[in-house]
Amino acid sequence: MMIKAKLGTALLLVATTSNANAGPDGVFLCDSQAPYDFLTSDLNNYRQFGIRRNGQSLSDTDTGALIAGQGVKATSAKGLMVVPSQIGEQGWIELRKQGRLLRKIPGWIQFWDTWTDGRREKVTFTVWDADPGSRFTAWETRYIFDGNGSLLFEKRYQVEIEEEDFGPHPVFTADGEAFYEQAGDPLSVARLYSATDFRPIGKVEAPKDQQLEQLVMASATKGFAISAGRAYRFEHGALQPLSLPLTSAARKIQMDTRSRRVLIESWGDFAVMDLAGTLLYHFASPQPAGVSMPQGINARLAIDGSVGFMRTGDEMMTVLTRHSGYTLSRMVPLGRDDWNRVACFTPNSAALLVDDQPLLIKF
Repeated sequence: MMIKAKLGTALLLVATTSNANAGPDGVFLCDSQAPYDFLTSDLNNYRQFGIRRNGQSLSDTDTGALIAGQGVKATSAKGLMVVPSQIGEQGWIELRKQGRLLRKIPGWIQFWDTWTDGRREKVTFTVWDADPGSRFTAWETRYIFDGNGSLLFEKRYQVEIEEEDFGPHPVFTADGEAFYEQAGDPLSVARLYSATDFRPIGKVEAPKDQQLEQLVMASATKGFAISAGRAYRFEHGALQPLSLPLTSAARKIQMDTRSRRVLIESWGDFAVMDLAGTLLYHFASPQPAGVSMPQGINARLAIDGSVGFMRTGDEMMTVLTRHSGYTLSRMVPLGRDDWNRVACFTPNSAALLVDDQPLLIKF
């Protein structure tokens, strides 16, 4: 395994016990104030869950059985937890905070999203429940709660079971004031809603005869999109093309509002911008002699706004530091397999999921 061979100079900080499952049942809280906290559930009986920090587990106990693959939703150790569970044949969603049960809602969790700015917090989810009087209809209820578990919005409506799908679902904008639609497949239109009452407040439309391949929204009025391989900024109700020196079609957007940075990546290079769309840095790999295709690149924003990347053929990850204006770089002892396991990182440390276990290393 690459991480064992390449981390001889790295300091191992955390390796939790074998009952911490990665994937949907375990996740690093990269957006929290302590971004390497690890939210986990116990696979032995699916009734224990908590957040591990520096090897210490903050445990809680569910009244039913946690549902494999759904996991517990949270943004921080001290914030709200959304706990999907099952008692007998009945699904339940519990809202908990610091060991206290705040609410218990019958049904099965569908779409969900969480938001925090480090002080305030919100969560939204849709609960599905079968209609006992019909084999063909079901009930869905959409909720919004604040960080204290107070109900901000609730709407119940009946749906046809055969029409159930996993189409566009609402996620919070970065400021927490609105929702925008996301979907697994490209959209021609992404609708915007108020995060107070789900009232429609606008939409993002792809250019004519095109689709939105990716979309990230800082607010209801500002965001970034990719359509037909071109990068756009959304402002004043419309998409405006960005003039970026990318050498091939844009294919991925990342946004980090803590550092106020946006990264747009093509096949062989990437650009870093601020939230106003101002270009701060452009990286393009030198082309090896005799090679016509650009080197592939895999770049990500760190939690401090730095950038880590690996190119085709690289043996170790490179970090460009934000504080240097992306002019200073350092090689980090993480290989390609390790880079694929990184959940969140800084120029000096990284949190990884290795063999279904969380690992925190310092370079």
